[in-house]
Amino acid sequence: MPYTHWQSLCCGRLGNNDSSQQISVPELTGVQYLLSRVTVNAMLNACSAQFSISVVRRDLRFTVGCGLMSINKEIFSVVQPIGDTEQRQVEQKTEDYICRAEGIFGRPFDRIPVLFDLKGQTAGMFKTIGTRRLIRYNPWIFSKYFEENLRDTVPHEVAHFIVHEVYPRRGVKPHGLEWQALMARFGADPGVTFNLDLEGVPQRRQAKHRYHCGCHLHEVSTTRHNRAQRGRVRYQCVTCDGRLVYLS
Repeated sequence: MPYTHWQSLCCGRLGNNDSSQQISVPELTGVQYLLSRVTVNAMLNACSAQFSISVVRRDLRFTVGCGLMSINKEIFSVVQPIGDTEQRQVEQKTEDYICRAEGIFGRPFDRIPVLFDLKGQTAGMFKTIGTRRLIRYNPWIFSKYFEENLRDTVPHEVAHFIVHEVYPRRGVKPHGLEWQALMARFGADPGVTFNLDLEGVPQRRQAKHRYHCGCHLHEVSTTRHNRAQRGRVRYQCVTCDGRLVYLS
């Protein structure tokens, strides 16, 4: 029986009398075919194995057994971002560390925007855009490791902000002695890497830009492409040692 994109399908519920059941797409509750990437919104009742799901796969098949579901691990391990309640907790923790910095330096600091729009593998970021300053957090990574990020990421980014305010024109390193000293005063780990498993966290997909070196084509990420176009870096081929030239 043919099924096309945007067609809504219905079915009943799955019992768990058998140890496992192979289920095809047309038998699922609330399946919709969309045009692009997989979007999952699943609800599973472990007792009855009743669920609903939205997918973008025409050939999706999976197994339900003993109340456990194994559906293309990549799909059903998708992490949902933190909600308003958790965001308020993160904002309050950010405020707490700014207040502690005011006590340490004996001066007030501005309150800057706290955004939850960061994607990819970075848990947090302090960013300046001209005179604008803001702190960005990754709501998906915070969702997966909430307590760890309250403990480590929040003071990490607040410390970047405070160092920027206290030493605005002194050329301090991002994770230099000033930043490390403030992290120590915060009682926080001065580690600069985030080594926890990020499976299920949506990753940012960058466009590729074509470059040529003389011996073959190279695909360069948008980040590296922008650096090259601004004249900040030059890339060379490790095979022929030729300079990479952008094919506009």
